[in-house]
Amino acid sequence: MKFETRKANKTEQTAYVARAIEQARIGLPAHEGSLDPTGSTVFISRTNHEAMERYADLKATGWTLAHHLPVLAGNLHDFTAIKPDTIFELDIPQISARAEAAYKAEIETHNLAVARQEQQEAEIMVEFERREAARRAQLLEDVRADIERQANPRFKRSDVNGYQHR
Repeated sequence: MKFETRKANKTEQTAYVARAIEQARIGLPAHEGSLDPTGSTVFISRTNHEAMERYADLKATGWTLAHHLPVLAGNLHDFTAIKPDTIFELDIPQISARAEAAYKAEIETHNLAVARQEQQEAEIMVEFERREAARRAQLLEDVRADIERQANPRFKRSDVNGYQHR
């Protein structure tokens, strides 16, 4: 199976970034302050009062409580809220930068795998040529010996050719 090296393609990269943004928009919630922001966030609070105050502040800026999303922390005072589009738009440059870096890393990983495969194929061909040369040399030696035996038959004594009678 032959792989080909990949080059960064602008349309492919744009589609990759668009998928990453959409996945971030609808994906699992991230914890507050995460480097991988998503469309919803898990807020961790120590008390019920702190959670209610935090949610009231968020509600005033357009956030909505996510009843359908799981709370990942498991604390009774934690809650998950969905970002308004205006706040999510602020995260898009960070999501895009991480997606572009992931795209480039994916291409580099693929190209390294292709280089390893080509190197392995070259090593296989060198070993194949070595074995083929050894096989051909042995075959040539056997053919020469057969021709020599046919042209110059030599008779051996029965005690040295292995056919002696006991």
